[in-house]
Amino acid sequence: MLDGRIGRAFRAHPVSAFFTITFLYSWAVFALMFVLIGGEQIGESRLWQIPFAWGPLLAALLVGQLSTGDVRPWLRTVGDPRTNPKWYLIAAVVVFLYADAPHVLGSLLGVPVALDHVEEIAVSFGVTLLFAGSLEEFGWRGFAQPRLQERYDALIAAIMIGILVGVWHYPWLLLAGAGYENAGLGALVALPLVMTLMAIVFAWLFNGSGGTIPVVMLGHAVFNATPAFEFTADAPSWLSAVGLLVWLGLIVMVVVVYGRNYLAPTGPPPAVVGEAD
Repeated sequence: MLDGRIGRAFRAHPVSAFFTITFLYSWAVFALMFVLIGGEQIGESRLWQIPFAWGPLLAALLVGQLSTGDVRPWLRTVGDPRTNPKWYLIAAVVVFLYADAPHVLGSLLGVPVALDHVEEIAVSFGVTLLFAGSLEEFGWRGFAQPRLQERYDALIAAIMIGILVGVWHYPWLLLAGAGYENAGLGALVALPLVMTLMAIVFAWLFNGSGGTIPVVMLGHAVFNATPAFEFTADAPSWLSAVGLLVWLGLIVMVVVVYGRNYLAPTGPPPAVVGEAD
C-alpha cells in the first residue's frame, strides 16, 4: 500500500521527487561524515566524497523503480553503442578547454606553463569516471534533463538543473582542502553560475549524442581532473576568464545554430521513467 502511494506520487511529480531525494540523501551523508570524520579529512580525501556523489544516481533509480516497478527500460536507453565516437572527443576537448584554455593561450603569448601533477590527474579522472562525479550524470542528464524537456525547452531545463546542482554542492564550501576555502561568499554565486554553464554545455552533448550518458560522464571526469597545466611564472590576470568566455561563446553558437528547443539537431530518446512535473 505504501509503495503504491509513493509510486503514484513519484509518477505525478518525478522530477520534484528526484531532486528532493537527491538533496536529502547527499546532504544527510555529508552531515553524518562531517560529524564523524571532520571537515578537514573529508576535504582532503576524494574517497570520503564518493558517497555524496551517489545521490543523483540513487534518487533516479529509486524514483524510477517505485513509479514504474522496473528501471531496466530506462537503463537500456542511457548508452547507445552506435553513438558517433566524435561526441566523446568533443566532450573531452570542450571540457579541457574550459579548464586549460588560459594555459594554452598563455603559452602562445610566451607565459611558461608546465604539466601539473600527472598522477593526481589520472587518479582524479579514474575515480570520478568509475565511482564518483560521473555517476551523477545518470541523474542530472539521464533522468532530469529529458523529463524537464517534456515541459520546457532544453536551454531552460539545463539552467534549472545547473542552478540546483550548484546549490547541491554548497556543503563543500564548509570544507578546508576542497578548493573553496578562499572563495568567500562569492562561491555562493559562482557555484550555481559555473554549474549552469556546465549544464547547458552538457545538455548539448547529451542531446547531440542522442541521449548517450557515457559521453557526459567522460566530460564530467575531465572537468574534475583538470586543469592539467599550471603557469610557472606570473601571467596576466585576465587569462583566468578565458575558459568561461570559451564556454559562453560555445553556448551562444549552439543556441544560434540549433535553437533552444534541444540545443542539438534532434532531442534525446523520450523519458522512459515517469513524466515531467
